Amino acid sequence: MENKDKLLKNKLKFNRPDKYQVLIISIMLLSAILLIYLTGIKEGMHLDEYLTYGLANSESENNNKITPEYGVRLAATDVFDTFFYPDGFSVSNVWENQANNVHPPLYYLIFHIFTLVTHHFLALKTGILLNIFFHVINIALVRLIIKELLHNECYALFGALLYAFTPVILGNVLFIRMYMLMSTYVLGLTLLFIRGLNKSDKKSFYIKLGLISVFGTLTHYYFLIYLFYCCVIWGINILIKRRWKELVVFVGTMTVAGIACVAVFPAILKQLFTGAAGERTIKNLFSSAFLGNIGKFSNAIDNVYGGFLPAIIITFILLLVFRYVIWKGSEKKSENIAKWMILIIPCILYFLTITWLAIMAAARYISPIYPICIILLMGLFDSLASYMTTNDKAKCIAGLILISILLNSSWKTYTWTELYLEAEDCVKTARKYGVNNECIYVLNVSWHSFPTYQEFIQYQNMTFIRDNNLDLLFNENYTGYDHVVMYFDTYVDDEEVDRILTEMVNANPGLNGYEKLHEYMYNTAYYLD
Repeated sequence: MENKDKLLKNKLKFNRPDKYQVLIISIMLLSAILLIYLTGIKEGMHLDEYLTYGLANSESENNNKITPEYGVRLAATDVFDTFFYPDGFSVSNVWENQANNVHPPLYYLIFHIFTLVTHHFLALKTGILLNIFFHVINIALVRLIIKELLHNECYALFGALLYAFTPVILGNVLFIRMYMLMSTYVLGLTLLFIRGLNKSDKKSFYIKLGLISVFGTLTHYYFLIYLFYCCVIWGINILIKRRWKELVVFVGTMTVAGIACVAVFPAILKQLFTGAAGERTIKNLFSSAFLGNIGKFSNAIDNVYGGFLPAIIITFILLLVFRYVIWKGSEKKSENIAKWMILIIPCILYFLTITWLAIMAAARYISPIYPICIILLMGLFDSLASYMTTNDKAKCIAGLILISILLNSSWKTYTWTELYLEAEDCVKTARKYGVNNECIYVLNVSWHSFPTYQEFIQYQNMTFIRDNNLDLLFNENYTGYDHVVMYFDTYVDDEEVDRILTEMVNANPGLNGYEKLHEYMYNTAYYLD
């Protein structure tokens, strides 16, 4: 009986989480709670975020447009809800939408399922909550990679902490697009290769590699760039070790993965080589955009480091000089050199390739390597701290100070563009004028209306008018106004807007004039009374 009690106590002790597990879970929860708070204060969205909903859920042939009945009073929800929310589960619709667009379908399928489950309950917040889920997974992966490289739980927690609370990374979570999921595959692939160097179970390794390759490619085509550079490093490693049979397995795995991607989503070939985005990417091969883009993308990485990127680069160069030039006698060959090469080289080459080929200088294109940048920072810190002291406690204190400085600087300087805080005033204005006012929207391009959706739903009804059919404004059904709110998209030039507003005032005896309420995204709002 005594032995049984002892065994039971040992079992309970074994299953009890240690302090590091408690801390990492706490970091995940606190980061998620902070993001939920930020989600609650986000009133506006980027056009591409609205298009994420349409690409996942719209059943229209033109899945980046709305098609209202023009000249008819409508409820805004009747116009937009069929675009934002699915009526039912349809894989074929998601596949067709993506085949007609420029992206692979996996993220949109997951998004489609998620919005189907939550539907109107969480409205346009559902996409951010999906990203929060991926973000929490990424925190755990960052910790695992640092632990694998540095064999230090303290550093692993610091890296996870920095990733979990750096504003630019939180901002990416708030941006409803597929980049957080792509980060998950980038980290998963990196961890797989790092661990694969010391494992003999190659069958399991190549199964995982094949699956990550397929899922990552079907999430975003830029994942192929990171995958390619990782595979080059891994292939060189195999050649150096003369593992010829494994080389055949490796090439076979990647070939099968490529065939699987095309079989699952045949449009992949068209989109990569002859689609609009593919053609623009190829065109950039021969352009001079690289020089201008490198500064913009470097600023994005600078945000990850809290504005200390120049200091980090200088420190890295000084460390190399000190280690390999000045202090030659102390040089030690690291057992982890191959692991660090798998981390460093693909990250740098991905950054340079995106800088060269990206269809626009948008920081989100390099956001999947932000966690790799943080892992590299922890590696640099470990190298410096190891030269300074052998006291682990001192290293941990120094690490905590470093993380505190970076986070403090980040929170002081970051502008939170992903929150689109200027939209909050626009929505407040719409609530003020929306109770007793009709709303008329004069448009040239229908997708320009998406960023104004949160405003439109504040009005009791609204009417869509095409700028090439303005007679609808002056028929017998639309006269007698004594107050009305009018929106114009930016493709309607200022002179035309003034002419239309003047005609509206002249056609309605109850109107005396008009004033501009605000200008936001692709739209300008006026109040006529």
